[in-house]
Amino acid sequence: MLLRHSLSYLAIKSGPGLIGLLSVLIYTRILSPEEYGIYALVISGLGICYSIFFQWLSLSLGRFYGERGIDAGKFFSTSFYSFLWACLLSLIIWGIVTLFIADNRWLKLIFFIPPLVITYAWYELNLRILNAQLELKLYGYTSFTKASLALLIGLLLYLSFGLYGIFTGLILSAFIAPLMWVRRIWPALKIQLIDQAIFKKLVLYGMPLAITIALTLVVDISDRFLITIFINEREAGLYSASYDLVMQMMGFTVATLYLAIFPILVKTADKMHVVKFNQHLNQYGSLLLAASLPLLIIFATLPKNISLVLLGPPFREAATQVMPVIAFGIFIGSIKIHFFDLIFQLKKRTYIQIIPALLTAIVNIILNIIWIPVYGISGAATATLIAFGVGFLASFVLLRYSLQISFALNDAFKILIAGLSMFVFLLNINVLSGLAALIFQIFSSLILYLLFIYFLDVANIKSLSRHYFFK
Repeated sequence: MLLRHSLSYLAIKSGPGLIGLLSVLIYTRILSPEEYGIYALVISGLGICYSIFFQWLSLSLGRFYGERGIDAGKFFSTSFYSFLWACLLSLIIWGIVTLFIADNRWLKLIFFIPPLVITYAWYELNLRILNAQLELKLYGYTSFTKASLALLIGLLLYLSFGLYGIFTGLILSAFIAPLMWVRRIWPALKIQLIDQAIFKKLVLYGMPLAITIALTLVVDISDRFLITIFINEREAGLYSASYDLVMQMMGFTVATLYLAIFPILVKTADKMHVVKFNQHLNQYGSLLLAASLPLLIIFATLPKNISLVLLGPPFREAATQVMPVIAFGIFIGSIKIHFFDLIFQLKKRTYIQIIPALLTAIVNIILNIIWIPVYGISGAATATLIAFGVGFLASFVLLRYSLQISFALNDAFKILIAGLSMFVFLLNINVLSGLAALIFQIFSSLILYLLFIYFLDVANIKSLSRHYFFK
């Protein structure tokens, strides 16, 4: 069931994922590094504001939707009520911040933040509802529509309005996509169904998550702001393009698996099916590692050819330099966020997540301040890697000793053997260059990797494949 569900989500999210990758390819060709740096900083501001004011609600909704004893009408009405309060609070904070912005150019860009954040939060809230209801088709239609419209409208408006056109495309797409596909759940929203007990439950569960996610984002995006401060916007753009390219690929994969497993694990956790819960958790961990490791190997061994094929000329040299380090950092951070942190959420111990997140943020900021003036964007990439490593270790220790979680490591060793074989193979063909060479390098190495996964019988893949074949 878990494998089938994961493959379904992979198919559904492949369209939006490819469009996201296409966006990076196009923007690094039509935007200068300075423009891409400004674009990245605004998107980073969107990420910060969303994580602080809204993401807690999305995660809380996913965790408690369908819980026994909760009326659906009350739950959705209270969730929308929470969303409106989050909108009001974010607008108040935004208004205060604008009073301290003296630079007219940045003031114009900051005016895009509220509509960007609120429409994106509304879009994500609708997606979380569809995910909780296991509405795979509607989830796919909504996310694909949003990604397509964002790129299409953004490019059309960019011709006349520059970066402001791209931001307008993001705003309109996030508003239109839920309007097209998720309208059927809205009539259930009624003021009289708002429940203060549910509201309190959402807030108490979600607030530690808001703090954790905000601290995690410090690691993800603070380096872009610090590069701008210590060097310039151009270097921030060069760094951001590399980071965005890796994140589009690796982030897409781990997010797909996370969305597939979360509703299943919630049900088994709430029903106290301990054996089944542990079984699903270990299967998910194996799938997560097996899916993300080959991407890390590809970025680590082929940075020059990937940069040549996928990025615009001004971005290629910097991407070749920092891409392997960024990929390793994102790999470690993804395991922490989408596996370790997931366990804290399912066990309703979200406050424990704050400790490793705080350590990660502190280490990242300190190392960035020390290394960016000396080593430039390479220092920022290395700081991110070390910070995520600290957070990974802290989360692992807390899980072992505060929640007494044990991990099945047999599959992990098998996956590492398969990954090592793929790594050695790519090292011998990484001198090839060009689009045809990149396609050959990726697909041939993935076939080798999958053969090792099959013959080593990772996650009982042999029996599962036989079952589905004969079925």
